[in-house]
Amino acid sequence: MITQEKKRQVAAALESGAQNISPEIVRELAGQDAKVRPLWEKLGGGCEKYRTLWAILQDFARDVSCRVPWELVAAAAAAFAYLIFPFDVIPDFIPVSGYADDVFMLELVLERFAVAITSYEKRKNDTKIPF
Repeated sequence: MITQEKKRQVAAALESGAQNISPEIVRELAGQDAKVRPLWEKLGGGCEKYRTLWAILQDFARDVSCRVPWELVAAAAAAFAYLIFPFDVIPDFIPVSGYADDVFMLELVLERFAVAITSYEKRKNDTKIPF
């Protein structure tokens, strides 16, 4: 369980992180596939949506025109950086709750950019480009 105070801290970390993301950082993060893939199992239920966020970063890094707002790319990058690197509000080694803040941050991105993500998924499906 994640407390309201921890949620506020995670939301603040997302905002701060997204403001500091550059296209170069997105490209560097997109190259961390080997670190992200093993985490899917630990994250649980929302994996397909998390994979969509990861696909957005991958497309951006490959210069594939996915027509999503930069704010979404930056927020997704900040969330994945938070997931990959060990600077968490709740350390990942803590059983059960260790990934709660990571999941919460990804869910914040999904919630804030739901329309843009749905539009991205539709364009990908319409063009038959695999995630």
